[in-house]
Amino acid sequence: MNFNFEGNYKPRRNINLGGVRTQTDKQALMAKAQSERKLRERERLRLRGATKIQSFYRGRKVAAALHDRQRIEFGDSISQIASLTRSSELDVFLRIIIKSTRLLLMFFDVQCPTDCAQALQLIHALLQRWQMQDTVFIHLFLQYDEDEEIDSTLWLFKLLIKKVLLPLALTEESDYTCPALHLLSTIMDPDVYASIESKDAAFSSHEVFVSIITYCTLNTRLFHVMRHLLLSFNIPPERCHAVTTILSHLLSAQPPFTYHSAILSRYPLPTPSAMGLFSYTPSKSTRTPPSKHTEISQQLLAEKLVIHILTVPFLMDRMPKDDITQILRHVTLDTIFNTVVVSYNNEEWKDYMNPDSIALLLVNLNQMIPIQSDFSPSIYTDAVQLLLAALPSIYFVDPEHQSADKMRMMYSDSDDDSDEEDVAMIESIKVDDGITSRLFSLYDKESMDDHDPLAIQEGHDSEQLTVSSLANR
Repeated sequence: MNFNFEGNYKPRRNINLGGVRTQTDKQALMAKAQSERKLRERERLRLRGATKIQSFYRGRKVAAALHDRQRIEFGDSISQIASLTRSSELDVFLRIIIKSTRLLLMFFDVQCPTDCAQALQLIHALLQRWQMQDTVFIHLFLQYDEDEEIDSTLWLFKLLIKKVLLPLALTEESDYTCPALHLLSTIMDPDVYASIESKDAAFSSHEVFVSIITYCTLNTRLFHVMRHLLLSFNIPPERCHAVTTILSHLLSAQPPFTYHSAILSRYPLPTPSAMGLFSYTPSKSTRTPPSKHTEISQQLLAEKLVIHILTVPFLMDRMPKDDITQILRHVTLDTIFNTVVVSYNNEEWKDYMNPDSIALLLVNLNQMIPIQSDFSPSIYTDAVQLLLAALPSIYFVDPEHQSADKMRMMYSDSDDDSDEEDVAMIESIKVDDGITSRLFSLYDKESMDDHDPLAIQEGHDSEQLTVSSLANR
């Protein structure tokens, strides 16, 4: 037996020098770990954002300094062009003008008045030399690079149109708009390139012309710009004539619409990941919408004419009759009516053609019929039926009699419908009085007796028949 009892029967006390230890459960521990993880992630994002902002600022600062140096260099080049005389060597002028164009494309900003003024100097220099030596100048300017087999100067023309001429055309200053439209219409003139081919058989005028209009149609906002110019209040005659000339050049294009693809177009565009963190994405208002077409066609050009130009409010009031006649020389009313039937309910039609646009198209087409009365009645009937079926009945009510009572009677589906539902339906449809007035005047019984499109067409046929019969006698 162990008799080691010393008389102390109480256990020894253990004192915790670290203080009282709190008891935590598992969920509290996980919540604490999650909050600490979020704090660390927030700190990483803050540091990453600060790095991006600093890098973007440094990059923009360097780019601004580079653009300032390019502006100074561009000014020196323009001054050299001004010092050249008519007897100067053409290759000297071309070397300077190509260098100046490349510099302008690097720094041009349409919101900067200085850049617009410098671009105007280049445009005047191009137009002046074009008038002096048009064929020789264009032939040398559009020549292909023999070393790289690439039409680099042709790409300069395309980028000049997209980045300089079209933005300048949208400005409110007529000093910028008219020269830009003048140069644009000259670049898109097929006769200019045909005159070159008549002197040099190696020059493919059709491919060059098709290449330019394809790029302008599919990769720029050319039709949007022309529509915006026609929508301007009190459009000047020279601006309207320039738009008509550009439209005529586009609509005069004939197949084939294929051309030699340059090396630049074979390389895919860099993706944002390949360009780095600071790749620039244009805003939605200035970005050219992606095109699903790879090449143009006469049907595509006619479709864009119908959707973007012939839906301009009261086009006949904005454009002179001679300009409308010039457009109808290249695209007939039968082609326009057939385009309406074929393009009805396609994707671009659904994107742009709201009831107001359909009503305006209907008004413009009926007002264009007296200018070109030789059309197919069956195609006209099919097109008009589609357009009329897409319009609510409110578009054909006399604006002076659009009272709430008559509108309620028109839109009530049954006698049991409540008045509140009818009023809500009426208020949800808002129609411009000018559009309804034009439509009512077109489809009023008295007006239709005097201006029936089919009667006009029959009168035209009978007149031709009478003339032919007299000639046979």
